This record gives sequence, structure tokens and C-alpha cells, in this order.
Amino acid sequence: MIKFYFDNYNILTSQNYNGKAILIDNTTEHGLVFFNNSCKLPININLRQKYYVRIDCTDELYQVEYRFIVHTERFEKEYSYDGKLGSFYYGDYSEFYVWAPTALNINICFTDNTIYPMSYTNQGVYFAKVEKDVEGIGYLLEVEHLTKEKSLDPYATSSTINSQYNYVVNPKKIIKRKPFLNISKRDAIIYEAHIRDFTTDPNCNFTYPGKYKGFVETGVRTNQGKLAGYDYIKNLGITHIQLLPIYDFGSIDEQNNSRGYNWGYDPVQYNVPEGKYSCNPTNPYERINEVIELVNTCKDDNIGIIMDVVYNHVYHKSAFSFEKLVPHYFFRYQHGEASNASWCGNEVASERYMVRKFIVDSLIYLTDTFGFAGYRFDLMGILDITTMQEIEKALIKINSNIYLYGEGWKMPTAISSDDCAIQPNFDKIPNIGFFNDDFRNKCKQLIVGHITSNKEKTIIKLLTAPNYNNPLQSIAYVSCHDNYTLFDELYYGFEEDKEEIIYQMKLAYIFILLGQGIPFLHGGCEGARTKYGVENSYNSSEEINRIKYDELNYELINFVKALIQKRKQLKCFLFNTAQEIQDNICIKIVDDTIIVYNIDKQPIITISLAQDKNKLLII
Repeated sequence: MIKFYFDNYNILTSQNYNGKAILIDNTTEHGLVFFNNSCKLPININLRQKYYVRIDCTDELYQVEYRFIVHTERFEKEYSYDGKLGSFYYGDYSEFYVWAPTALNINICFTDNTIYPMSYTNQGVYFAKVEKDVEGIGYLLEVEHLTKEKSLDPYATSSTINSQYNYVVNPKKIIKRKPFLNISKRDAIIYEAHIRDFTTDPNCNFTYPGKYKGFVETGVRTNQGKLAGYDYIKNLGITHIQLLPIYDFGSIDEQNNSRGYNWGYDPVQYNVPEGKYSCNPTNPYERINEVIELVNTCKDDNIGIIMDVVYNHVYHKSAFSFEKLVPHYFFRYQHGEASNASWCGNEVASERYMVRKFIVDSLIYLTDTFGFAGYRFDLMGILDITTMQEIEKALIKINSNIYLYGEGWKMPTAISSDDCAIQPNFDKIPNIGFFNDDFRNKCKQLIVGHITSNKEKTIIKLLTAPNYNNPLQSIAYVSCHDNYTLFDELYYGFEEDKEEIIYQMKLAYIFILLGQGIPFLHGGCEGARTKYGVENSYNSSEEINRIKYDELNYELINFVKALIQKRKQLKCFLFNTAQEIQDNICIKIVDDTIIVYNIDKQPIITISLAQDKNKLLII
């Protein structure tokens, strides 16, 4: 198939054609000769104009597509825009701002069959003032490039079921978030949870199973009278709950009440809450207010909500709103093909000005509207350092205690690893945390007896978070949602007996909760939760993923709960640098006893790792 592209301002690229051709600019024709699938442009092009190529000896016309020209420095310079984008409601009229520099035309198409053309202003921005009350009327953007197609608004904050349309939001109908909690990042104890996992045990009396409202229901009990759901989590004493994705994702049918399951690491709309967890996903305001109510309820109990965000890739690249509005801009490419460091078919080009602006704007909106206490960045190593710095700079102005952390794995990105938010670059983003896989691996090796030499050195390392200049950067964990549960890894991987496993898990939680890093607990694992040997259970059934409260190990739960209380009582977790820890903390290990001293050589805590599993002592 023959195609022609604008890949920069000086060169016209061809696919499957070399030879003579004619470039048609309105009514003017310009001779071309393609060699090695390219030729020099004889004119200055206007990005909002149609151009055609007629190849030699035929009358067939090929419209030129604006392709990798959007990756050029000139494009970035000319179309970087700092103003507002999205829709804004003013009662009897609403305003719409859309950034789409290569679009030939944009219309706003409402579900009442009215269409409003947008006018091009400058810096790639289209504007329209719709002089009627559009509240409750769905809309899509009709954008013209080679063809016309409908798109969601990437800046929209409300949607109908299954992302069919967007709505303009009347801010007076959004409930108010409560003030941010005054919980220091240094005091954080993070608990990872999923809306459905914690609210669908059939042996509990949930009124709203699988819903936002169900997550903060109180008074829920099991058939045996045990605490369940929110009461169970609250009783542990944690300070923050990290919720798996609650933005609008694409792998679940919101209209179908079947028990299809997915964690949701496949974003469709970043600023719209997922409708599957709403009691009324067809209502433009319901899901927004339900999430605010969830966050507010947790604040009442001095618990902050951390949102798991996925800005590194999207569900379907070609269907994503930004791709429809500005093709090829939002994503990275290598050798003419979409780069795929996420292993999900695409990776977001966070280093581009308007992509970075979108991510920062999105997080400002989420923080301002819902009052989230922090964000966990999925595959953070795909994002660039400057974007993470700009995120921190913007959000710290809203909430000085906001905690930002993520997966700093080195991924095969299309940009240099020197520019990526990965663990080796921790010193460039000193206030952003990383999941400490070195802690995870060494802790598990230690508790199963695989570390025999340098055992004391390993114990000291686990307790002092020496990998980073700032202990806030070390997320101390042994498992999370896409790992085996710790119980499963010990049971299926090492074939230990269950009594031994509980002892080993107690050891792991000692290092997580009494060390200098930020403790991170994989929800349910404190009760020896099992996923029946399934590791990455992102699309497994509820039966695999749900918490079965009556089956949890309450001896282990009570032990972890006591460790949490001990951590809160101690004053030895307030240091801000590795040097402060080194200057103020001393650890001695005698036989199976760990003694942690302060600067005055007074024992702060004594941990007896007794061989008798029933005599594990924390003093």
C-alpha cells in the first residue's frame, strides 16, 4: 500500500513508492522526486491544511498524513501550551478547550443530536463556547485528520457507562473533600487493597459487595462474627491504604453484572473513576462522589488513600483519545514502530511537553478533587525524571505530606535509562520512593535460611535501608498484588509446613515493620492469605483473589498488629537520611537476639529470634 507522511518540516516520506510525483497544495502543484522513500519538501507546510500527492502517470491522489513531524523540536516549541484544557460548566453556557495541532477540524457532538464546531485559536488549541445548558447531555469530539472519527475528551472528568460519552461536570454537584491529614510521610504504613477483593466474601454481610460504598461499610462481620472489610483493615492500625486502579479502565464491562474480573492496569480515562465499582455508573456524578465519600470516610479514621496510577501505557493505543486527537504524539516510537517497554503494546512519551502537562494536570485534578494522600506509579521506570520532578513540585503545593513512590525497574524504553525514574537514579528524585526489590529478595532468602554467610550484615541492611540516601525512598515489602502471596511462595515454592511458614512470615514482618524504610503490606498476607498458587492473578476469578476472612490466620494477624503498634510507639523511625541513621542507630546481634541501640547506647528494641517458634519476642 502506498502512503505519504510528513515526518519533519523539510522531508516528505513515502511508503512503497520511489519516483516522480506531484505535491498538491490547495490549487498549486509542486514537482517531487522520491529516492529511498523520501524527498525534500519544496514549500513551507501548514499543519492545519490538507496536502495530496499524485504519483507519476496516474490520477490517483494520496492525502499526506502528519506523522512523526509531531516528534520534532520545532513542533514542540511552536505548540507547547500552558493554558487550560477540557470542559468548563457555567450554567447556561460551557466552554471547551482541546489541544490538537494537526487536526483539520473538530466538532463537539452531543447526544441530543446537536453539533457545535470548534474554532482554532493558537498553539494547537481549539475552542468552543456552547451557549446552552449541557448538563446531563453526553458528548464526543469529532476530529478530522485523514478521516473523521469520534473521540473521548482526554481531560474529561465524567463519563457514561463503558466510556461511551463524556459529560460536562457542574462543580456544584460534586461533594467537598475533607482537609488533608497531617500524617508525616515518615510515619506511613501502607496497606495494598483492591475494592472487590475486600468486599466480596459471600460469608460476610456486605450491603454493597464489590463497590466503593462497600469498601467503607462499617459493621460488616463474617458468619463466625469476625471483623471484615473496612473494619478489619482499620483494626490493623495502618496509616494509608493503596487502592489498586480506580480510574476508568477498559477490561471490564460496567453494564454487565457478571463476575468478570480484572485489576484494571489498562487505562481508558485517567480523570474518570471506574464505573464497575459504582452503585450507579450511568449517573454522571455518582461515581465521582462515591470516591470522594470513600476518601473522606477514611480521613475520619486518620487513614489516607493512595491511588495506584498507570501513566506509562494505555489500554488500546489506537483507541486512546490523545492518539485520535494528535496521532503519534502521546507515545514513544523506535525505528518507526511503537515502543513497548510496558509489554502492553505501547509506552507513554512522558518527556514530551504536552504529555507531561497532561500527567501533571491529571494528578493536580485528582488531588484537588478527591484528596488522595499519595500515588503509586505503575512501571515508574518508564516515566522520565523531569516529569516525576514536575509532579512532586506541583503536588507538594497542594499537600505537603503527599507521598509519591513507584516501581523503579529498568525497562527497555525508547529513551536513555539516564533519563528514566529508575532506582539507579534515586538521587535525582530524592523525595520519591521505590519498591525495594533488594530488600524483598534478601528478606525472603533470610527467612527461609538461604543466607548463611554474612547473615548479620544482611539483618543490619534490612533494618537500616542503606540503599538510598533518604529512608523515605525505600519501600520495605516482600510481596504485592502481582507477586505470589508470601504464604503461597513459602508453601508452593519452598514446600514448607504451615507452622514453619507462619514463623517465617513473622520474621518477614519484623524486618518490614521495625526497619527504617516505609512498610508496605500486601493486603491479606498478614493473615497468611492464599491465591492458591496463582502469581499474577490480574484476571483470575474473584474466588482466587477475594479475601476469605474466616480462613485467615489470626495468630499472625495479631502479631502483625502488635508490630504496627510497636512501630508507632518507637521514636527511632524519624530519621531523614542514611547518615542520620548511621549516626544515631547501632545494631548488635548476639546469637538469635537483635538489639537496636540509640546514640546513647540505650536499647530501643530487642528482637529474640527464638528457635522455639512460640517464643518469638519483641521487647
